[in-house]
Amino acid sequence: MRLDVERLARVPAAMLLAVIVLLALSVVFVALPPRPHLLHVVQKLGHPSVFAVIALCVLALLRRRRAGGPAWRDYPLVLLACAALGAATELAQLITHRDPSVLDVGLDLRGAAAALLLAAAFDHRLYAVRPRAIRGVALALALGASLAIGFPLLTAIAAYAHRDRLFPVVFAPGSERDLYFIERGPQRLELAAADGVSPARLRVRLSGLPYAGIVIEEPVADWRRYLELRVDVGNPTPAPLEFNVRIDDEVRNFEYDDRYNGAFALAPGERREIAIPLATVAAGPRGRALELGRIARVVLFRSGAGGDEFDLYAVRLAGG
Repeated sequence: MRLDVERLARVPAAMLLAVIVLLALSVVFVALPPRPHLLHVVQKLGHPSVFAVIALCVLALLRRRRAGGPAWRDYPLVLLACAALGAATELAQLITHRDPSVLDVGLDLRGAAAALLLAAAFDHRLYAVRPRAIRGVALALALGASLAIGFPLLTAIAAYAHRDRLFPVVFAPGSERDLYFIERGPQRLELAAADGVSPARLRVRLSGLPYAGIVIEEPVADWRRYLELRVDVGNPTPAPLEFNVRIDDEVRNFEYDDRYNGAFALAPGERREIAIPLATVAAGPRGRALELGRIARVVLFRSGAGGDEFDLYAVRLAGG
C-alpha cells in the first residue's frame, strides 16, 4: 500500500469537496472538554490530523484540474489553501465562543505539510527517474513531521504514567516531567536537585498577587484508602509566610465554602511537614462532604503579605 496522488485524483470532485467541508466544520464545532488534560491534547492533535486529510483532498482537486504543467506547483498552492482555510476555521470559532488561535493554524499547517511530504514521496510526476534518494528524504521528512505532531500526545501519556507510578506521592520535585501537571500562572519555578546536603525541592517565586501560588492539576483522584495528606514545605525568606492548602473535588462550585481550605503559619527559615487529616478535608465544604474519591486539584498558595517564595519538597498521602 502506498499513497498514489493520481489514484486519489480519480475520486469524484464532489466527494472530495464534501470531505473538505465536513472536516473544516468539525474543527469549528467539535470541542472536547478541557479536562482531563489528555482530552485537550487530543483536541489539539485533531488539527494536524484533519488538515492532513484536507491537504490530500485539495491536492487531488488541483491534480484533476491541472493535467499538465509542473507537478511541484501544486504543493505550495495546497499549503496556501490550507493556511487560508485554517485561518477561516479559527475565525469561525468566534460563533462558538472560542478564541481564534494563530498557534492552531500552525498545527493545521504541520499536518498539511506532513501529508504533502508523504504524497510527494510517491508522486511519480515529480521525478522523471524516481530517484530513491529524493524519495527517501521526502519519507524521512514526513516521518519527522509526524513524530513532531504526535510528540505532545506521547508526552502526555508518559506524564500520566509517571503520575500513576509515583502515587501515593502527589508531587515530588524530581525532574521537569514532574511539573507537567503544575499550573504556575505568573509564578517562576526553579527545580533544585538533591546534592547530598539538601533534598530535591521546587522553589516557587511568587508574583505580587495577594493569593499567589501553584495548582497541582489532576492528581490521582481516589484518596479514600489514606488517612492524611502531608505537605513538606519550607519558607526560605526572612519574613513570615501564611501558607495555604486548598483542595477541590470534581463537584466544586468554585465557592470558598465548597472546598477544603487550610492556612498554616511558617516562620522565617522554617521547614515543616504539614499533616492534614483527610477526615478534615472531607469536612471542608459547608453542607456536604468533599468527595475523597473524586479529587480534582490541590492549590498551594500564600495569602496576604509575607514571604515572596516557598520551597516545596513533597506532597504525599499517608496512612493507607
